[in-house]
Amino acid sequence: TAYTNRQRAVESAQDAVEDYQRAVEAQQDASTNANASLQTAEANRQVTDTRVLEDTKRVLDAQIQSSTVGVEQAQYALDQYVSKAPISGVVESVNIDPHDTVSPSVAAMVITNKDTMKITFSVPEGVRDNLAVGQKLKVKKDDLKCKGRITQVGEVLDANTGLFEIEAAVSGEKGLLNGTTVTVKVDSYRDNSGIVIPYDAVYYSNGEPYVYVVEGSTAKRRDVKTGMFDKKRIVIASGVKAGEQVITSWSADLRDGAEIEVVDQDSPQEAEENESPDAADGDGASESRDAADGDGASESQEDEADEAENGKAGD
Repeated sequence: TAYTNRQRAVESAQDAVEDYQRAVEAQQDASTNANASLQTAEANRQVTDTRVLEDTKRVLDAQIQSSTVGVEQAQYALDQYVSKAPISGVVESVNIDPHDTVSPSVAAMVITNKDTMKITFSVPEGVRDNLAVGQKLKVKKDDLKCKGRITQVGEVLDANTGLFEIEAAVSGEKGLLNGTTVTVKVDSYRDNSGIVIPYDAVYYSNGEPYVYVVEGSTAKRRDVKTGMFDKKRIVIASGVKAGEQVITSWSADLRDGAEIEVVDQDSPQEAEENESPDAADGDGASESRDAADGDGASESQEDEADEAENGKAGD
């Protein structure tokens, strides 16, 4: 009986040891599971932190961009309150006071710069189409003469005048005052293809032009076609060749085949003295000029239209 009891005690002790081992293993499993859960939690926390940082960065970037746009808009609005003159110079008059409402049609200030002055003048459409930016022109005011160039060719027709406004720049000259009226001369037409002769050498019969040329000692009528002209010169498109002598003085006896005497064109005084008596005597004395090639022949705007010749000087 005593042996039996001892065996039972041993078995109970073994069972207790096994239970303890199982408990230890269970604790180890629990510890392993806890470590795994901790690692998973740490990983999840890092992912969450990264996402939070990225979201926060996007929010901050958007705020910075919005603030930048706000600064740019504020700077633009501020710039609208600052008016810069296109030239440097001296303020001659001020037409506004603080807090006044300004108008595009009224100059706030008048600034003068004598180094360069602006000339404005108006021309008809036919002249405007032959003008170009950079083209040279001449300006005259009494005895004062200066040169300039066209800076702007108007695109809009003035309904009141029917003309186009042209702007030019000239170097400032002493005596050329702001607001004064000047005479502008500019080539409005150009013909390089014809022959140029004096305007008074052309005659007309039933509206058809003709000239007299010198052939030996006689006058020969020559029908011609004319081109552009001004007060002194006219372009002959056909009918006269370069180098031919054209009779430029008039005589009542001047006709086709008339006997003539050619006087020295370089001595105008002698021509004037000989012309009237010879013409009265019927000898047909005449002054002649050599026809010249028409390269560079041009018509001044002064001769094209009176309204185009007067300009106004300004700074």
